[in-house]
Amino acid sequence: MVLPSSRSLEVLLLADEPTRSRVCAALALVPSRVSVVQTGAALMARVWERVPDLIIVGAVLERDAVAAVCRSVRQFLQTPILVVEAGASADERIGWLDGGADDVLALLASSPAELVARCHALLRRQQRQQRRDPAALRLQALNMQLDLVERRLHLPEKQVLDLSAAQVWLLALFFSYGERI
Repeated sequence: MVLPSSRSLEVLLLADEPTRSRVCAALALVPSRVSVVQTGAALMARVWERVPDLIIVGAVLERDAVAAVCRSVRQFLQTPILVVEAGASADERIGWLDGGADDVLALLASSPAELVARCHALLRRQQRQQRRDPAALRLQALNMQLDLVERRLHLPEKQVLDLSAAQVWLLALFFSYGERI
């Protein structure tokens, strides 16, 4: 298991039936908490509230909308995105990967254990990247440090503020592009 056993995997799932049932059944094999949304807009709203460990997008949207959802998430997060599909063309799968998806899985041709294994592989890849470049997960400006993983703002004089995901994203924009805003 990638995550500590005391913590369940937080998954945000954009899917309709029967994809929702298949994914939820597979994730029942591991400690997980799955939040289900029906639209790309609902997914983005939920991400603003709480950043999940993993996002799974069922290819239930218009084919171009799947890539648009991936691009929207990628503007702010590096959370792994797995697209699950049934019968998509190679061009569609390539478009989703180019749009920001980390992996695409043919749900009907795979087992629940494979879905779980791919989720774990995506999380391991993300953790390796974070270990390789931990400084990239902290931004500094004006004697303040913004920790993107812990969602904390470290102020001068040892003050620490806990932040919501929306606050972190907004501050990250200011920290990254402050001179141009």
